[in-house]
Amino acid sequence: MEKYNARFAKAPFDDRDVHRALVAGHDDLDDAFAWKEERSVSMNLTLQYDQVLFILEPTGIARSLARKRVTVIDCPDGRLAIRHNGVDLPKLLGGVNHPAAAQDQIERHCHLLI
Repeated sequence: MEKYNARFAKAPFDDRDVHRALVAGHDDLDDAFAWKEERSVSMNLTLQYDQVLFILEPTGIARSLARKRVTVIDCPDGRLAIRHNGVDLPKLLGGVNHPAAAQDQIERHCHLLI
């Protein structure tokens, strides 16, 4: 490395260090390399991503997101998050491949709540 530097190195124009400081929260590489897509939440708190139907847990914030846009974050390590304004939303059911199966799971969950 020293031979390479001796051969190709150039003295800087200005000796001041002009590197920007790393801002807290901007060093999350998982978030930087994640695939992000926007999806609309339906009135029954469901959204579809990658041919899978996701059901959001019926919390106060999730209910307020009906007919609004959320961001689906698909990380390279396989994790999937649903986020709105920087807040991860809890999923009631991880994913259902068929709408009839989703309806069946919704009905079973509703019976548990009664």
